[in-house]
Amino acid sequence: MKKHRSVNIEGPSILLSLEKLKVIITLIILGAVCFGFFNWWLKIIDAPLSPSYRFYPLPYLILIILSALLIIPEKTTHSLRYTNIARLTSLTIIFIALISILLHFNRGMAIENSALIIPENSAFLFLLTGISLLFLNSGKPSFAHSVALLIISIAVLLLIGYAYQMPEFFIPFQIRYISVPETILLLLLAVSILLAGKNKGYMAEIISPYSGGHIARKLLPMLFLTPLFFGIIRLYSEKSGLYTAAQGTVLFFGAVLIIFLFTILNSVKEANKLGLSLEAEIDEREKAETEIKNSNRFLETILENIPNMIFVKKGRELRFAALNKAGEQLLGISRQEYIGKTDDDVFPKEQAEFFKKKDWEVFENETVVVIEEEPVYTKDGERWLRTKKIPVKDENGLPLYIVGISEDITEKREQDEKLKQFYTELEHKVKERTRELSNSEKRFRALIENSTDGITITNSSSEIIYESPAVERMTGYPLKERTGTSLFDHIYPDDLEKCHKLYQDLSANPGKPIFGQFRIIHKNEDYIWIEGTATNLERDESVKATIFNYRDITERKKHEHEREVLIQQLTRHNKDLRQFSYITSHNLRAPVSNLLGLLGLLNFTHVEDQSLKEIINGFKISTNSLNDTINDLLSILYIKENSTMELEDIHVPGLIEKIFGQVSNLIEKIDPEIEADLKPGSIIHFNKAYLESIFLNLLTNALKYRSAERRLKLTLKLEEFEDKTVVCFQDNGIGLDLESCKTKIFGLYQKFHNHPDSKGLGLYLVKTHMEALGGSIEIESALNIGTKFILTFNKIYAEQSSVH
Repeated sequence: MKKHRSVNIEGPSILLSLEKLKVIITLIILGAVCFGFFNWWLKIIDAPLSPSYRFYPLPYLILIILSALLIIPEKTTHSLRYTNIARLTSLTIIFIALISILLHFNRGMAIENSALIIPENSAFLFLLTGISLLFLNSGKPSFAHSVALLIISIAVLLLIGYAYQMPEFFIPFQIRYISVPETILLLLLAVSILLAGKNKGYMAEIISPYSGGHIARKLLPMLFLTPLFFGIIRLYSEKSGLYTAAQGTVLFFGAVLIIFLFTILNSVKEANKLGLSLEAEIDEREKAETEIKNSNRFLETILENIPNMIFVKKGRELRFAALNKAGEQLLGISRQEYIGKTDDDVFPKEQAEFFKKKDWEVFENETVVVIEEEPVYTKDGERWLRTKKIPVKDENGLPLYIVGISEDITEKREQDEKLKQFYTELEHKVKERTRELSNSEKRFRALIENSTDGITITNSSSEIIYESPAVERMTGYPLKERTGTSLFDHIYPDDLEKCHKLYQDLSANPGKPIFGQFRIIHKNEDYIWIEGTATNLERDESVKATIFNYRDITERKKHEHEREVLIQQLTRHNKDLRQFSYITSHNLRAPVSNLLGLLGLLNFTHVEDQSLKEIINGFKISTNSLNDTINDLLSILYIKENSTMELEDIHVPGLIEKIFGQVSNLIEKIDPEIEADLKPGSIIHFNKAYLESIFLNLLTNALKYRSAERRLKLTLKLEEFEDKTVVCFQDNGIGLDLESCKTKIFGLYQKFHNHPDSKGLGLYLVKTHMEALGGSIEIESALNIGTKFILTFNKIYAEQSSVH
């Protein structure tokens, strides 16, 4: 319900008017005092004055000081420095006034004509003025105003006594005369003191915008004007000889009657206003109460039909004050069981503590608290709620109630979690994309400016409209010189036809990148080779141009030419070497065969001479060695010449069994431990002779280079992959130091052991056979541990070779 409050509408204007009035009164005091000083100094009025109008310098000087203190702006009066000065001045005036009063009591002192004299009653008024000013600057305006009003009352009585020639009105000292100017000025000074504290003490009540202030502002002038008016009538009557005691009584009662009449009338007027205001307020309250009832009924209807639970907790005890129908259905308990109870009475301890903690957050922070997820135990088991708690405050901003709105999110929780995760991922992707987009222009500009590839953009007339900085580095032409010129002006003459053909292809295939190579003119009148792609984007509304992206391949062209020359030279040299090998092997074959035949005949000839026998044996060894070398050379030439061999599916277990049969005598003699991990249907697509040679060489090497310290163990394992077949052949023989011989292990005639049958050819042939058909071989070995060969057969190569 709307609450009526009195608004201080008149206050600011009254304060401003009173401030102006204070300044005017203070200036009047200063003007009068200054005139008195000038008259005393310059003798402007030279006629002798009565004691009541005599000029006394000391009180006038005090009046100047007091007026100066009161005329200072209000903002300055709040400073500590002003307050201290004002207090010190007040104490000084009080001291001077007391001294003056004491001097007047000592009638033996000649002070009547002293310049420092202050009349008795004036001294008393100065004493009261100092006290009033002291309390005004000590933070006690009510006491200061009381003293100021006392000064005004005494001054008025003194002036009335002077006017009516009634010394009995001279208080506190009934003397022969009073100083009229000083009394008037002190009265005005007391009024200024009241105005100086206009928004404090009694003045605050007088200028109040409420009824009391209105009555005071209307009656106070009447309080002063009515006695003044009747006093003037009495004076006039006395001078006319018409005044009597009865008239005086009538005038007194008339003044009192008028004052009381105005007081009653104004009080009745204000009371009537207040009554009308109260009656209007009562009507408005009744109307508001009706509206509130209707509004409450409307709100109750809404609350009862809202699908979410709504509850109200009252006071700092947090007792339930209301619960809607949805809350009853959710919790499974009637609202009567909730009303008046706390969380501790309804929920488990841990849950109740959580709810109370959140409620206190609402009270302490005076803000809405949202609990995104909170579990609640109901008749249907645990339910998850999203709750918003809202503080309801009183007129002072203090919380009175907590209104809670709870939404059952149990069914949505899992979906919300999924959505939250989805949106988190989406936000992350959007941020990443946004970051990429924000940097795309910088990256694109940096790419264009720092790329070694050139970019040229032409319009539909083949005129250059843009080129990247790389073009200037390629051609030596400043970009400005080329912009606006025809692209064909920069093509090497011999390639113009090719360039025109490229443009025809671009016109026929819009949007399709077309590759090309041609030469362009350099600024040094030479040419450079470029290659790249051109794309016709004339139909793209955002581009409408043809874009060329190309690179300088001049150095590559030079290298290609040099490579072609080198290939031709190498081909010729290889042909010559192959011819030399054929000539050497064929030309030596017949003499070696003859020598072997002669050596065979010598086997049937008995030689007695021991020296000759040694010579013949040495010759026989050399001839056999030469024959082996020629055979090896012919084998290698055969492999090199027949890079495309007939391939077939080879049954690996059967081939292994055949090879072991070929060295069965050694197998029986050495008796190795053999472990074969082969599937019965394992197949390798390879040349059969080559594969047999590979396995035989590896097996004989393992048998030759076995360790004398342990039984030989042979392990054979085959693994199938999608694109390859891997065969591992491992032994525990004497092994090799790969650190010293890894680069030579598959070299021709490389020997690493002093075995009498070692020729250094077997591993070379194995590697040659594998690589000839797209395979590879690797070795792992360590001294006195053994050796492992890993053979990789390339299925893709085998399939392609079979197709061809």
